[in-house]
Amino acid sequence: ENEIKININCDGGSVYEGLRIYDVLRTSGKTIYTNIEGSCHSMAIVLLLTASKENRSSNPNARALIHEVRGGSRDGMTAQELRELAESIETEQNTILDIYAERTGYDRTELEILMKEEKVRTANELLKYGFISKINNYNTNKKTNEMSKQDKKAL
Repeated sequence: ENEIKININCDGGSVYEGLRIYDVLRTSGKTIYTNIEGSCHSMAIVLLLTASKENRSSNPNARALIHEVRGGSRDGMTAQELRELAESIETEQNTILDIYAERTGYDRTELEILMKEEKVRTANELLKYGFISKINNYNTNKKTNEMSKQDKKAL
């Protein structure tokens, strides 16, 4: 197979795992196509960006949540451990912002503002910011489809 087609309906997940999957896909040598079927939240946005811009699409009513990297611990942490955690989170956030900027062609500072807003975005907004290159058209129940032509002939 020379192509990979990924339909996304995902609420996100681990930054480390997401970056690992991103690297595996980007170094696969395959042509990648990604499409948002429903939701594309958090780390799933990075997976969307594995495809080249012209191969990224979205269904009309898809939604995506772009937000800052989160992390933490359920156990008590020392001040030093908290500082190290904060540095790790900042490193991962910068990595993701670099991917966003490279793959969308959009201004990194503006993308950081989108992250801080932590707002669910529509397909039209994803198109505007370069996360996708097209919004899919509906291809069923059209008034001019072949079935309706056949039905009229039968009458």
